[in-house]
Amino acid sequence: MTGSSAAFAGASYIGSGRAKVSLVISLERMGQATTSQQVFNTIFDPVYEKDFPLTTITMAALRASMLMRVYGYSERDWAEIASRNYRNALGNPLAHIRMDLSPEDILNSPLLAWPIHRFEACPMSEGACALVIAEEGSVGNRVPAWLQGMASTSDAYAMGDRFHRREGMLVDLLSLRRSAERAYADAGITDARKDIDVVELYSPFSSAEAMAYPALGFCEPDEGPYFVQEQFADLSLPRFNPSGGPQAANPVSATAMVRIAEAALQVRGMAGERQVPRVRRAVATGQGGATQFSTVCVLGAERPE
Repeated sequence: MTGSSAAFAGASYIGSGRAKVSLVISLERMGQATTSQQVFNTIFDPVYEKDFPLTTITMAALRASMLMRVYGYSERDWAEIASRNYRNALGNPLAHIRMDLSPEDILNSPLLAWPIHRFEACPMSEGACALVIAEEGSVGNRVPAWLQGMASTSDAYAMGDRFHRREGMLVDLLSLRRSAERAYADAGITDARKDIDVVELYSPFSSAEAMAYPALGFCEPDEGPYFVQEQFADLSLPRFNPSGGPQAANPVSATAMVRIAEAALQVRGMAGERQVPRVRRAVATGQGGATQFSTVCVLGAERPE
């Protein structure tokens, strides 16, 4: 799951008592490959979807257009989310892309696949991430980020199976919602809008970020367009992607682990220029395949009960 599953494996060694400390590493060198898009294209169902011109970009465009038709989002919504992410990344020295882009700059960038513009999509990045996960008592005098909850859920492989169903359609991200429900329950989160201070989202497209808001409990699906605007005006709401998120750097195999690392830095008060004041709890997400796999990790400044 783009790095988060490795972190979860490391945590399972600690939780099971098989290890006291685990070092987890993810590495991505996609920039040196010539076949990355062919690899990405294997995430789709090989029987029913192989004959469609699906790529990661057209998949994102399909979902973005579906969000616009079903829930009333606009191209401006995608541009405003992307603009915020790029401006957040100006305070992140590790970001691949650091540009001050306005929503107009986003909308004026080349169209990749309607309604996705170039600057609404993630870059192709190289990078690595490492986490040290330890049992209580093994951290010495260091200030830890406490692992308060984590969950991973898998959904149907074929996107066609997720279009129209009672549990939630393709853009409702059932696997992310169920992961959030389980991780929140472990962490004692009852109101996502009040109990969470920072969210680091695995959202390689700005429309994918909006798609995650309802699944994570920040709004109802039909309130999504309003929530996009509300988060910019209401400073009491969680801060999304203070690092800039995957739109600023996307080393795919490590991206979701980077989200966990960024959440840990926020909780520990060590995020530098991108630090959000008084972070008590942060959430990091990860997704893989055609978003049929989802992880949610909750980190806190306080030891879990």
